[in-house]
Amino acid sequence: MQNAIKSGLIDKTQFSLFRIYEKMILESRKTLASCSARKRILRDVLDSISISEFIPQNAIVCDVGSGMGFPGIPLAIVRRDLRIDLLEPNPRKYEFLRKVKSKLNLDFGIYRVSACDWHKRYQVIIARRLGSLQKLYKLTEHLVTNHGKLIAFRGTNLALELRQVRAKLIKAHPRKHFNGYIVELQWQ
Repeated sequence: MQNAIKSGLIDKTQFSLFRIYEKMILESRKTLASCSARKRILRDVLDSISISEFIPQNAIVCDVGSGMGFPGIPLAIVRRDLRIDLLEPNPRKYEFLRKVKSKLNLDFGIYRVSACDWHKRYQVIIARRLGSLQKLYKLTEHLVTNHGKLIAFRGTNLALELRQVRAKLIKAHPRKHFNGYIVELQWQ
């Protein structure tokens, strides 16, 4: 994370917020602050902020199935211009997200609801570890505005997943990313 400051990716205030967030994650998981646990959180944070470049300025964004807050919370830390809503139906995870928001004093919405039961519309939907692209399409098609997009983290089965949803797509832009892909999709 220190390298992120040196490279200008984040500033010192953001670094402090990420450290508090990391500590809260470790405490909530009852995990020892081992090197491997910290590396995983760092990877999740870097994954999350890496999609920032694909999100337009001042966009209205929905993090579907936010879980522990990835990618929504890291984006809220580095992109104060975004209006972000986190959707998380799990009561424990939802409570964790509320505590993080309060502790970090960030401005984003948190809703204890599944995407299929939510009806607000967004310019950008973000999702991480939430099933296949076909499942994501079914979960989120009613949430995306016209010309809106879905940004999803995918693994090595991307080609197969894209074939399954090809008829529903206007465009798909996969980009190689760490151990998989980030794919930016626009639905018809």
